[in-house]
Amino acid sequence: MHIDREERGGFKNTVPPTIADIKDEKVRRSTALLKRLHGLDADPHFVTNNSGRYECSLCRTLHTTVQSFILHKSGKRHCKMLAGAQIRAVARPGYIRTRSLLMDGLRGFGVEIEFVKARKHPVYRFEETSSGNFLYISAVPYKVLGFRYEGQVTGDNLSEYFDEKERRYFLHFFVHSC
Repeated sequence: MHIDREERGGFKNTVPPTIADIKDEKVRRSTALLKRLHGLDADPHFVTNNSGRYECSLCRTLHTTVQSFILHKSGKRHCKMLAGAQIRAVARPGYIRTRSLLMDGLRGFGVEIEFVKARKHPVYRFEETSSGNFLYISAVPYKVLGFRYEGQVTGDNLSEYFDEKERRYFLHFFVHSC
């Protein structure tokens, strides 16, 4: 005589999960929890590549697990690369360079530079080398800007102004034509 177990209460017509399925589900849940806890979904450097591995797009390192990426993220190399990326993010400031010709062999040069993130008043320096004459302008955190000019600078006709409100720096000077 055949007993029909399907008609009994509490019978499930599914296959119970295997141990491998249970482990995979546990790994998936812990990965999702770690991603949410450490904010990896919002991290621009956290990338999953085509082979399913995790990659740090900043350092170009591969990681097999999320835990490995989190350890890498708090490591020395990643922090160093992140600091370098932030320094590179401060771009060269925009500038306008003007020239004018005056009588008596004088030539005028003007520079207008936009230092939006400048912490201090910009400083300038003239340098004469065998390859030419240069004007260097520096303002923290920007890189030093250099301009080449021809002639001898006249010290009495130099004017500079830094507009604190618009964060613009103006420098105008005259040179004797050679």
